[in-house]
Amino acid sequence: MQVMRPIRAMQTAGHNSPWYRQHRSRPCKKTQGRGTRCLETGNGEESEAWATRPILMHDASGYLIMRKWHKVLLVILVLWLVFMVVMSPRLIEASHQKKAVDHVFYEYTRALLDQRWNDAYTFSSEDFRLRTSPQAFVNQHQELIQRFGKLQSVKQGHTVVEGKGTPSVWVAEIHAEFRFDTKAIGLVYWFRPTDGDWKLVGYRVEE
Repeated sequence: MQVMRPIRAMQTAGHNSPWYRQHRSRPCKKTQGRGTRCLETGNGEESEAWATRPILMHDASGYLIMRKWHKVLLVILVLWLVFMVVMSPRLIEASHQKKAVDHVFYEYTRALLDQRWNDAYTFSSEDFRLRTSPQAFVNQHQELIQRFGKLQSVKQGHTVVEGKGTPSVWVAEIHAEFRFDTKAIGLVYWFRPTDGDWKLVGYRVEE
């Protein structure tokens, strides 16, 4: 009991000292709608800080969302790379085949513009010739000339080249606009390579 009294007296004296009253922190006060307000003093000036709900959970959820999107993007990138590795040879071959069939179609339409029917017929495949004789081929084009006038120009549209199977079996579809004196008509052509050369296998008027 004799030891405790001096200690208590020292504590009481310390709390009542001017230095302690100057530097001690004031208790936090609760305010409605804004959390807890804490007042601190330092060098005789008051500063105010607001203790609000921690935003650590919001930061963590945003971090998890970013990680999730990073994983999704990484998976997409890997799949794209795999696709390019597998499909690149076929895509390159398709580009070469497209150039080849476009050139054949250009020569074919030049023959039609000059009314060189026999030369145009040489671009047809064996299957086409079994269904359409040279005279029937000529009659079809002359009928269009009789109805709409002379063929003035041919405007080639888009070309679609597809290869299926292994080895690839290629087929090309070409859309074109035939401009006669009085009317423009759309036609669709189909070509297929035979012995390394693209050949005409069929065509029809677009509706």
